[in-house]
Amino acid sequence: MDFERMNDRTLNEAAEFIARQQARPESHIAYFGVTAAEILSGIADFQPPNNVLLARDSGRLIGLIGADTEEETRRAWIHGPCVDYNDWHSVADALYVAAHQHGVIPAFVTGTELLGVRENTRLAEFAARHGFAPVRAANSLRFPREAAPGLPIVEMPDLANDQETAFMTLHGALFPKTYYSSAQLLEKRDEFHRILVAEQDGRLVGYIFAQMRAGDGDGYIDFLGVEEAARRQGHGKRLIAAATRWLFSFSNVREVLLTVFDDDLPAMALYTGLGFEHRQSLTGYRKNW
Repeated sequence: MDFERMNDRTLNEAAEFIARQQARPESHIAYFGVTAAEILSGIADFQPPNNVLLARDSGRLIGLIGADTEEETRRAWIHGPCVDYNDWHSVADALYVAAHQHGVIPAFVTGTELLGVRENTRLAEFAARHGFAPVRAANSLRFPREAAPGLPIVEMPDLANDQETAFMTLHGALFPKTYYSSAQLLEKRDEFHRILVAEQDGRLVGYIFAQMRAGDGDGYIDFLGVEEAARRQGHGKRLIAAATRWLFSFSNVREVLLTVFDDDLPAMALYTGLGFEHRQSLTGYRKNW
């Protein structure tokens, strides 16, 4: 078995390999998209970009593993392992070891996470072998474009400069250990990434972060947060409706995706009541988080 870092020459080969694995629930990795174009877009967003290690047997691509890393929090979100080989586990284990040796999982990382669909039982076995613990089960939900006319017509304001401190405090309180810090969300704001807010008595009480990824034709809601004292007053519903309508303002967005924990029944009721549909059941695993 030979290992090599992915490069521009092998990028399309890797994306097509992943897409074949993604088409089967038993090998689906939730961090990746489904089509080769979606996967290419996601890989390009890695920090560092294109941070993927390939495994070959006599020149044939048999597996790969990637990582999106964050030096500030010393975390890595491991994409994979994706394997197409009779002895899946031996290739997956070798890739994981080699990812550390080749710097795909850098030495500064102290917390790692895996995410797959529940049917991917080999990922669960891999996680157990390498000391990852299961975390809360979750569901991926989708809102199809054809259902958009049924959304409430509502607009919510963008986060103002003088609200950034309040936003950072609320995000830190609601999502203390998450994949985007409040500072990162603030830096991401542009024509494709927005933070919409809910206000009450002139004070910020809720927000939603939505993004459109130009490469994959989907919209994403990553965070919805409302302070506890302001819940059950319709802020969340209005934020979701406004963000989803904005995402569908891009003609290439086919559906809007989000993830919600299994045991967060109020959130599930909120999303499904607005028309979101179940897409996948997810299981995550963390190590030294």
